[in-house]
Amino acid sequence: MEKKIGVLLCKCEGEIANKIDLIKVYDWLNEKHPSSTIQIHNSLCKKPNEIGNFINNNNTTNVIIGACSKYRELFEEIAIKEKMKPFCLRTVGLLEHCALIHSPKYATEKAKIILLAALSREKKFNGVNIENLKRTKTRPDRKMDRRSFLTFPIKFRLQIIPTIDNARCVGMQGCNLCFEACPKQAISNL
Repeated sequence: MEKKIGVLLCKCEGEIANKIDLIKVYDWLNEKHPSSTIQIHNSLCKKPNEIGNFINNNNTTNVIIGACSKYRELFEEIAIKEKMKPFCLRTVGLLEHCALIHSPKYATEKAKIILLAALSREKKFNGVNIENLKRTKTRPDRKMDRRSFLTFPIKFRLQIIPTIDNARCVGMQGCNLCFEACPKQAISNL
C-alpha cells in the first residue's frame, strides 16, 4: 500500500496566521512534496471533525498537523477514532516553535523547515509494531478524593517500548556496546 501523507495547517484563529505566512508555507510544501495533500484551516481545535473528514476524504495513512501543540492529545484521539495506525499522526507546534518567538519572516522560514522535516520523517516511517506498544494510564489533571477516584474516567495512552532486533544484534558475538552505554544499567550483560 502506498503512503498518502496529509498536512493540515491551522491558522489558530489568527494567532499563527498573523506571524506565519501559511500561503507561502503551503506553496513551498506543495512544490517540495507534490504527492502530499495540504489544507489550511482556521481552527482545528474547535472543529476537530475536520481532521476526521480530511483523513477519510483523502485516504491518508499519515497526517501532520501544523498547529498549537497543546491540542496534540485531542488530535491523537481523533486519529485513533479514524482507525489510523498508532503514531502516524504528528503534531508540529507552529505556535510555540515559530509564531510566538520569531519575527514573521523567520517564523515562516522555520515553519517551512520544521514541516518539511516532519514530511520527510512520515515518508520513511512505517509505523510501530504492536509488540512495541504499551498502554499506560494518564494522570488526572486535578486533585482527587476517594469518591471521585472511583468515578473518574480513566484515559489510556499508548507508549512506545524500545526493543532489540535480535536478527541484527551482534551481542552474542561479544559486542556489549549497549550494555556499556546503558546509563541505568537496565540491560544485562550477555
